[in-house]
Amino acid sequence: MEPILFSAIYHLPLLSTAILAVTFLLLWGIVSSRKYPGSDWRVLCGVLFGLWLAAALYYTLLCRDIYPREPHLEPFRSLRLFFRENNRGALREFWMNILLFIPGGAFYTNLLPSKDRASVPDALRRSGLTLLTGLSFTAVIEAIQWRANLGQFETDDLIANTAGTFLGACPALVVSIAYFLYTTDRNPFRTKFFRGCVNLLRRFREAIAYIFCGGTTTFVNWSVYFISASVLHYLAADVIAWIVSILFSFAANRTLVFRSEVRGFFPILAEGALFVAGRLFTFAAELGMHWVGVEVFGIPADIMKFFIAIAVAFLNYAFGKLVVFRKVKREE
Repeated sequence: MEPILFSAIYHLPLLSTAILAVTFLLLWGIVSSRKYPGSDWRVLCGVLFGLWLAAALYYTLLCRDIYPREPHLEPFRSLRLFFRENNRGALREFWMNILLFIPGGAFYTNLLPSKDRASVPDALRRSGLTLLTGLSFTAVIEAIQWRANLGQFETDDLIANTAGTFLGACPALVVSIAYFLYTTDRNPFRTKFFRGCVNLLRRFREAIAYIFCGGTTTFVNWSVYFISASVLHYLAADVIAWIVSILFSFAANRTLVFRSEVRGFFPILAEGALFVAGRLFTFAAELGMHWVGVEVFGIPADIMKFFIAIAVAFLNYAFGKLVVFRKVKREE
């Protein structure tokens, strides 16, 4: 019998699982760029990889019934069934095998040691080793399934699991390339124009990081909403998505945008309370501006919503900069 979590994810709409995968890769890239290659971070990744490995073995072998099945050796059979016969079940099987191995690739790549996170060859080595490990692990699982009649041996499983492992390794490679281009003088693109672009990025780093965090917060909100809406009322899903996205937004703004220097549980808790209060204030302001624009000035609701979104973004930035994460001048 399959575990409840796997069953719940398997029956989600494909769009929801795609948003979930993109959100995970974005968040993992952001977090790993800050933490890797610290020893504590690698230990955590080792623990996470061990948990994922146990879950993957349970799902692919231990929860399967013994039943002889004919193997399917032709590659991309699932995709051909989908495009030729509109077999959505075959497409779902292929995608779910990709989805299952994305976390494994992400955890394992960050588990491997590195002396320089800006070294692209080193990142390629770690990604290649992760890909080889995922391919070998999948081949062993498929061989056991074939010999022990646990599930069905399919070449497509080998392809999909390896593709998932590769996607999981991609954030580490992207982060390494970004560090290489941004922080070192060894890259061949460091022309006068490139240096000007880097200086421009550094000058407007805070604003760019704020826009990026806003986009990833939207992905988090959508992911949680689509997953929650599949089992809960849409309003309850809206509330849960708002709470999770607010928590993520606080963490992202605190570390990536404003680089808060506040430390300690209670000071951070107070900072978080101010952040939530600010978002509640701007939400109330959004409702008020929407009502005034539509009911008093007769502006179409959709057009008013667009301009309000821009105004709220500026309000949130100003509140975070001047109130929540304000820099306290130290007395000399």
